[in-house]
Amino acid sequence: MKKLKFDSYDGVCFLNGLVFFAPVALLVRTQAGVSEHVFFLLQALLSGVIFLGEIPTGFITDKIGYRKSLILAQVLLLGARSLLLAAFVSRSLVLFVVEAVVEGIAACFTSGTGSAYLYALYGENGYLAKTAHAGNFGTAGFIISTVAYAGIYKISGMEGLLITTVVMDIIAVVCSFFLRSESSKTIIADRKEMRLQADIRQQENSGDTMQKKQEKDSIRQI
Repeated sequence: MKKLKFDSYDGVCFLNGLVFFAPVALLVRTQAGVSEHVFFLLQALLSGVIFLGEIPTGFITDKIGYRKSLILAQVLLLGARSLLLAAFVSRSLVLFVVEAVVEGIAACFTSGTGSAYLYALYGENGYLAKTAHAGNFGTAGFIISTVAYAGIYKISGMEGLLITTVVMDIIAVVCSFFLRSESSKTIIADRKEMRLQADIRQQENSGDTMQKKQEKDSIRQI
């Protein structure tokens, strides 16, 4: 099988995993004057937006394509993280509410779109391998941010965690513009190569099975 190389999609996954404030997400709100009760209401609002927005955003994705939907999702996520920073600095409950709505819409555009995008790019034979490959980078990003958050918090406090995350999101937006189109000629060629390699492996497996069968028949005759 063709070895997978690091590409812009892997980069986006890695950068999205760098959420430096994740271990103290509750404190981000409570230090800005939001009670725990209101925090869970904001989480409920986020879940509600995702639930209600799945179908409408799916129609939009069908119209504009997977790549553009992923770019839009990254822009919205950057907007949500910027709103979170602004809400924390200004201690504005209204901005926290708007942030939850924007983040929910961003989640709607990414829900299932990434999988569909990878399937369109790599087909049935390469989809699972690429999904795992990109997922590993996302996990690596999350682990790095979890380990690094203590040092950043000690140096620059909660604002430092939020600003660093926003910077990573800006880079992720830039990186998303380099995502390949799911209809490009390069992708079509890659999928043909993967199908050819799959056919070759299948023929080799069939040949091995036939050879073993002939050997067993020879032993029986003896």
